[in-house]
Amino acid sequence: MTTHKQEYKEQIGAIQLTLIPSDKYKSNKIVFKFRAPLDRKTTTKRALIATLMETNTKKYPTQTAFRKELASLYGASFYASVDKKGNEHVITAILDMVDGQFVPNGDTLLEKAFTLIQEIIFNPNVIDGSFHEATVAREKENLVQRLESVYDDKIRYANKRLTEIMFANENYKYGAAGVLEDIPNITGTDLYDYYQQFLAEDTVDLFICGDVKKEDVIPLLKKITICRS
Repeated sequence: MTTHKQEYKEQIGAIQLTLIPSDKYKSNKIVFKFRAPLDRKTTTKRALIATLMETNTKKYPTQTAFRKELASLYGASFYASVDKKGNEHVITAILDMVDGQFVPNGDTLLEKAFTLIQEIIFNPNVIDGSFHEATVAREKENLVQRLESVYDDKIRYANKRLTEIMFANENYKYGAAGVLEDIPNITGTDLYDYYQQFLAEDTVDLFICGDVKKEDVIPLLKKITICRS
């Protein structure tokens, strides 16, 4: 029988936790949201940081190694996206995983998932104060293609132009995925400098949905340290 319990909220360090207990599904979802003011100076960098989260980390420096680790968690999936809500830019990072009670030796699965998402978000593939340059170059090219594709879609392009005209004097005119003209000048060092600012200043929300108890989550969350400026 499906049961729904009351949401639980607690501020733990820099992270606002919202736990949404439910046994409706056989999976658990861990969702981080990072929110900052919408600003042209940072929007494109934030879009690139989101894509870099999906590619590799310091411990898993290739996409193959990264995907292999996800597969080891019984086929967990991770994806990141960007959006804008009012005057805020939002990076969303999501880890979907099977509920540990449905797999062998699943009692440590939640802890392993938290270890991986901590690696993804807080231990990026950085070398000498710069994001891995080859990865940055590849993701910049992908972002260029993504932004240029709007010109091939009349409806998307019309919406883009409408927003730019209606909000000509406001930051809302900028798309969540960034500004095409700003991409070429962004380096791996620029990104890492901003990444540190992003961790120090963003508002951080964490939503966990599934058959999970706060007693299991809170000790894992307390291991994540976000240094505030």
